[in-house]
Amino acid sequence: MSRGQGVFTFGADSAGFDLTSGKPTWTITQDGCSDADAISGALLVRARTECGGHEITGSDLLDRTGRTIATSNSKVAQNLSIDLLADDTVPVLLGDSGYDRRTGSLLWISSDLISALQKTNATTGTAAANFGDVALLQDINAHNTTGLDLRTGHRLWRTDTTGFGTILGWDGHTVVLSDYTGLWAIDPRTGAISWDIPFLAVNTEVEALTGSGQLAAHGKGHYTYASAQTIIGLRTLEH
Repeated sequence: MSRGQGVFTFGADSAGFDLTSGKPTWTITQDGCSDADAISGALLVRARTECGGHEITGSDLLDRTGRTIATSNSKVAQNLSIDLLADDTVPVLLGDSGYDRRTGSLLWISSDLISALQKTNATTGTAAANFGDVALLQDINAHNTTGLDLRTGHRLWRTDTTGFGTILGWDGHTVVLSDYTGLWAIDPRTGAISWDIPFLAVNTEVEALTGSGQLAAHGKGHYTYASAQTIIGLRTLEH
């Protein structure tokens, strides 16, 4: 949702609607087996997919009127779990490139947005989440995590890893991740670990933190984790 307009998808159709009146502003029908996702700025990214082998053949960027303003023939799609951008000057990811979200102009290309080859010679998109003007990339095949400057397409940092945490949230400064070992936070611009909470040190709260739940950020260093039967307040020591 952005500037009075929202976007949603349902079945084979997508639509924009006025947030005040609820009236539709535009509608489109997906082409064949294509899939569409709403992103920041009331925009829509549509991945073109073959119905036979479900192979991605490219992607399109649709503006807030439902008009296609950019097209990529890259055979990867970026599936973001979180898309929290600083403003509408930050480029949008489409295939292996960054595009101006207002004009659709191609701004840069980055091979970091494409995973290493699998045994089947298949590749996938690596972008996991956007924070401010940085994309967090996770390449499961190459076993690394990367920070990508969305404004320039330049790599900010890269770390090797044997495991990937689930991205839970962002407080405007650090990204919080979790896996079976605990919770930790990183600076998306440097990749440096800001803090970590091993579950072995949490004792009675382990079951609540490892169950299905949701993390909410309440400003720098303050969080709430809510699961089915427990709500836990978290605060970093320096705060």
